[in-house]
Amino acid sequence: MSSLPPIRFRATLAAALLLLAPWPADAADTNGRFAIKGAGLGDCADFLAQRELQSTDFYLYAGWIDGYLTAYNRFRSDTYDVAPWQTTELLAGLVAGYCKRHPTENFAGVVDKLLTKLHRERLAQGSALVDAVHKGHHALVYEQVLERVARALNARGIELATRPGVFDGAFAQALEQFQKQAGIPVTGLPDYLTLYRLFDQRAAVK
Repeated sequence: MSSLPPIRFRATLAAALLLLAPWPADAADTNGRFAIKGAGLGDCADFLAQRELQSTDFYLYAGWIDGYLTAYNRFRSDTYDVAPWQTTELLAGLVAGYCKRHPTENFAGVVDKLLTKLHRERLAQGSALVDAVHKGHHALVYEQVLERVARALNARGIELATRPGVFDGAFAQALEQFQKQAGIPVTGLPDYLTLYRLFDQRAAVK
């Protein structure tokens, strides 16, 4: 790591007692605080350094993001999946973009800011997964996300007439048309880069 001791041994009480507003009161103490463990105690500068090195500690940071999202989904009464299409790679990239501008900020606080942005695009209720297949390649996506994709394509003037939540050849062709327009790899699949571009990059942390 940088000048800090390894993540798993950090015990900075001040950093561990952050007020993270989006969490319900019963997920913390009576003052709305809770102890942060592991990689969440790091700062942006260290996260960026470990990401550049692709070190073991970077994967601890990435795993911490996954665990935080899982806990968020578990303890928010209005949330089934706060990141219904975003991959860990994309989320780490969004955190990195913010951290480059704010290197002294606490990693856990930055992840929480990201989730605050993601919350409005969450799945509030469970949704079946669809195995989108095109030219031998696969992408798993929620039915509700497919419906959002169809609406976003139509809003961009790419007509798509298919049953809600169904991925077929017409859907793949519509995605290919958008991907060509956006200048991104043409896969015909609702992969995370395509969805990031299609949904106007609204998940970026400012």
